[in-house]
Amino acid sequence: MSNLSLASHKRILTRYTNQLQKVLTRFKDAQLEEICIQNVQDEIAPTVIHTCLQQLEEGVAALENMTTKIQHALDELATMFEKTHPTLPNIEEEFTQYSSTAEEAIGNTFVYLVLLHARIHGFNAHAELLNTSHKHSTTNSGKDESAVTAVVKNLELPIIPVPTFNGDIWNWDNFWELFNLNVQLQNLSELQKFNYLLSSLKGEPLQLMKKFQLTRQNYAKAIEFLTNKYGNSKKLIRQLLKKMDKIFLNSSSKQEQRRLLEDIIGQLVQKGENVDNQSMYQKVLSKFPVGIQRKVLHKKSLLPTNPLPCNSF
Repeated sequence: MSNLSLASHKRILTRYTNQLQKVLTRFKDAQLEEICIQNVQDEIAPTVIHTCLQQLEEGVAALENMTTKIQHALDELATMFEKTHPTLPNIEEEFTQYSSTAEEAIGNTFVYLVLLHARIHGFNAHAELLNTSHKHSTTNSGKDESAVTAVVKNLELPIIPVPTFNGDIWNWDNFWELFNLNVQLQNLSELQKFNYLLSSLKGEPLQLMKKFQLTRQNYAKAIEFLTNKYGNSKKLIRQLLKKMDKIFLNSSSKQEQRRLLEDIIGQLVQKGENVDNQSMYQKVLSKFPVGIQRKVLHKKSLLPTNPLPCNSF
């Protein structure tokens, strides 16, 4: 290429730059970066993933190849200007004009390539998650966390103490409080936060996450889904009342059952449920042995007509 004339070098650089801009525009118009695989069935997911990955990787290869050609042509043109025509008038302005156009095209392409590489990374992580989850479903249900371990390892996430959540609705508030503090409020990318979220889930919540592709856009959707399902106050109150119905304080584990009862009442109060009423008073009192019930009723008879607070037992 060094034997080519200055005009030839200019034409080559211009042609490569125009080609890159056209290809970049075509990919953007086709929304190559918007490929996603939400809500697909496990049986067809590998095929879909393979097809999407192939399209993304071909796009990346084409853009990177053309970018390399432009960079090489730009270097050749700079050498030609410096060595062959150092005394031409306005040479610096002319070279700046060509280099600015080429560098702008390269810069726009670089930004788009970052997005495509993120998509490829997300598809690969999602494929690994599905693959590991499939192995889990055919072996042992106690290995849910293995589905996300490999994904998190691949992303080389910094070590952060992340709580775990297995789908028990009355543990959701505690889980989210810790996760929000340790992950959500930290200076991390959405993709990193998504992987921390997956690594903290077990059982049903982890399996439900398979409907979301591992991308930064889906992180907020996954959080919204989990919050709607497990952060439902009315549903939690119903479950807490059901738990209370199953407690009997005349068993050998009376102390443990009493602590559980206190925890339930505490959570009901946190959720805004009125526990200082006759119905709740009768429900709590019925959990105690008959002897204690008699003493409480005797104590109540000596007080004003307002019911005793539930935490006074």
